[in-house]
Amino acid sequence: MRLIGHLADEKAARTFADYLYVQKIENHLDYEKPDGWGVWVNDEDKIDEATRLLTVFQANPTDPKYRAEGRRSLSQEGA
Repeated sequence: MRLIGHLADEKAARTFADYLYVQKIENHLDYEKPDGWGVWVNDEDKIDEATRLLTVFQANPTDPKYRAEGRRSLSQEGA
């Protein structure tokens, strides 16, 4: 498990975590003062992809695709 970065806003962090989940990248969030929400990726083989996705997310966190994917992750959990 490895820390790939931080997001200051909890809502953004949860949206990104859901997005990673849909991309089949298991992860979890931890609040770490003063940096905000740490994004941890479980699978070492997916670190590079997750880091790339985080960079893209940080450039445009309000892109509607992230919310749509987040809703999809919720429906997958219930399946």
